Amino acid sequence: SGYDRATLRADVIAGSIVAAVLVPQAMAYATLANLPPIVGLYAAAAAPLLYHLVASSRRLAVGPVALDSMLVAGTLASLGAVAVGERVAYGALLALLVGAILFVLGTLRFGFVANFLSRPVVLGFTAGAALLIASGQLGPLMGTSLPSGQGLHRVLLGAVEAAPRAHVPTLLVGLTSVLLLVALRKPLPRASSPLVLGGALLTSAVFDFEALGVRVVGELPRGLPTPALPAVDFLQEAPLDILVPAALTIALVAFTEAIATARAIAEPGEVVRPSRELAALGMSNLASGVFGGYPVTGGLSRSAINGNAGARTPVAGMVSAALVATALMVATGALYALPMASLAALVIVAVLKLIDVTAAKRIAATKRADAVVLGLTFVATAALGAQTGLLVGVALSVGEFL
Repeated sequence: SGYDRATLRADVIAGSIVAAVLVPQAMAYATLANLPPIVGLYAAAAAPLLYHLVASSRRLAVGPVALDSMLVAGTLASLGAVAVGERVAYGALLALLVGAILFVLGTLRFGFVANFLSRPVVLGFTAGAALLIASGQLGPLMGTSLPSGQGLHRVLLGAVEAAPRAHVPTLLVGLTSVLLLVALRKPLPRASSPLVLGGALLTSAVFDFEALGVRVVGELPRGLPTPALPAVDFLQEAPLDILVPAALTIALVAFTEAIATARAIAEPGEVVRPSRELAALGMSNLASGVFGGYPVTGGLSRSAINGNAGARTPVAGMVSAALVATALMVATGALYALPMASLAALVIVAVLKLIDVTAAKRIAATKRADAVVLGLTFVATAALGAQTGLLVGVALSVGEFL
């Protein structure tokens, strides 16, 4: 049957609901990547449009995600990028590199690389990375800075040492946001993050949280970005020895997450084609890079919301992108008072949901070798960082195949 009015209505409703979640999430994940919040909105507006032109998944919601954002933050730290403009330029360059890698692999029909990360490796890596991300947000949540360092143990130790310096009003805002997000997650799964962050924004504006010393999002540029390549001034001597391995890692994580999500939300009879997804993700990352964004992929929570909200075709994704673009043109000023601690709370609650304890228990009960692989990948990721953890996971996966 053709595309009728009922299908359009379902797609518009689903796209609108996803956009309401995507705006705060994109800003939160950009801050996780150590980039300005506006960069997340640029990525969220640009990426879905090209993705849905060639993708095989009808309901995958593409945009900034937590795992990629953490890898971007680590890359920026390795590059020694301190100035905001330099970080933004490198973020866009990473999106272009990731996009080029994914698009070329898709064109060459390398979709089989999805098999190089077994289920135990993905579960272990995701759990370790989720704990790293959540612990890294304790600084913004408490209104203090934590010492940067690899490994969950170092981050948690730094948080304990920093606790006496916590900014009390910021901590109250952050903890309240966490509690409300958790409390509303089950009764209002689609609306919890827009409601909580909308409430935090309104309360902050009315009671002038900024005057109390609570960090807020602040002034955001208004309007859509002009398509351009990353600022050349910073990149004439781009350290490719850091950028290329980082882009390969981000591309692998992005593809693995997108394929797993697309398969999880696929309707009966819907076939997810890995090589087409590679090319589509490549195009979406290229679009994000050209429009001043950073690396993107399919997000599990947003994609699930998209499906549950009744999305029937890729038009829903295009509607959400158009609404984010509209917000960029008319509503950035309204986001000034949004507390950064509330964005940190959103990241913490979102990433801890990625830890699948039930699946891990099932693997431990059925196959001891898989449980060992899961455990080693988890420990390597949590103790040594995401890139090292992923390398260990890939090595273990390849070892299983041989």
